This record gives sequence, structure tokens and C-alpha cells, in this order.
Amino acid sequence: KEQQEQDERERAEAQRKAKQEREDKEKLEREKREERERSEKERLEQEEEDRKAQEELHQQAEVARKERMEREAAERAWASKISVSKAGIEQQIARIRESTKDDEPAQYTALLALYQLFSQIQAHPENVQFRRIRVTHEQFQQDIGRHDGGKELLIAAGFVLGAIDEIPCFISKEPDIEKDMDAWSAWFDLQKTAFDLLQTERERIEEEKKITRRKLLAAQKK
Repeated sequence: KEQQEQDERERAEAQRKAKQEREDKEKLEREKREERERSEKERLEQEEEDRKAQEELHQQAEVARKERMEREAAERAWASKISVSKAGIEQQIARIRESTKDDEPAQYTALLALYQLFSQIQAHPENVQFRRIRVTHEQFQQDIGRHDGGKELLIAAGFVLGAIDEIPCFISKEPDIEKDMDAWSAWFDLQKTAFDLLQTERERIEEEKKITRRKLLAAQKK
């Protein structure tokens, strides 16, 4: 009888352990299933976020592309109205002088800055750095770009609007002398013309400064 009771206890214990193992196994499988479902949900949510982000980037890129095209079209229309010639350069110098007639220091700064630019091009025509001007460069805007005729003079002297590393620039493109000697000569002559006209302006400014100094000295002596 005792043996029978012992056997019953062992069977009951075995059944309990088996039941516990089944429950543990079911729990583990349920947790794994829930983890898979959670991971799948997170993956789908991430894919949706990525899709929306890509769509937004695409829309932003499309807006930027359209704005760039509109800006470039406006710039081409603006530049097409400017005469690329000696007469065009003279016209823009006159516009600078007119727009700064009430601010002599600003006029002198603008014309002397342009003179310096073209003197560097004349001295080093092979150096492309002197023939690239960032449109938004603070010093350029302060000295030249903010004045009526300042940016236009560059166009009149053969510069074109372009971009370097997506930065808007005025660029003077030197033709290949070996492929087109006539085009190179015309390009160089126009740069030289701009330099000569601006040199005349520099000489005028220096003479005006001398006259001003003489007047000041005369006034001090009185």
C-alpha cells in the first residue's frame, strides 16, 4: 500500500512537471510570437516613416528644382538685357556713378574694387580664382553688388552667371586658345577694355582726392 501511494505521488509529480513544462513552453512560444509581431509592427512603422521622409525629401527637391529653374530663367532674362561690349561697360560705370552720386566714398570703393578685380585678371589671366566671384560674398555685396550697375558691369565685361558646388557665382570663362583663337582674343580684349575703362576711373578718383586735399589744406591755412 505504501508502495502504491509512493507511485501515485511520483505520477502526480511527473504530471505536474509535465504540465509546468508545457505551460512554460507555451509561454515562451507566446512571448516569441509577441516579440515577432512587435518587431514586424515596428518594421512596418519604420518603413512608413522612411517612405514619408523620402516623399517629403522628393517634394522639397522638386520645389527647389522649380525655384532654381525659375531663378535661372529670371537671371538669363536679366543678363540678356545687358550689352556685352565696351559700350555696355561704359553704361554700367555710368550707372554706378549715378547711383552713388550722393555717397562719394561708396562710389570710390565700388569702382576701385572693380579696378582691382580686372587688374588681377589682366596680370594673371590663367588663374581661374580671379575669374570666379560668389554672388552672395559679403565683401562683394558690400563693395560692388549692392550698387546699381555693379553686378551688371561684370555681365557687360563677359562674366556669366553660373554655380560652383551649387554656390551661385559670376564666372568669366576663358575660351580654349588652341581651339578658338578668335574667341579667346575677343574674351581677352573685353577684359582689357574693362580694365582700361576702370583704370581711367581710378585716375579720376585719385585726381579728385588730390583736389579735395588741396582744398582742405587751403581752408586750414585760412
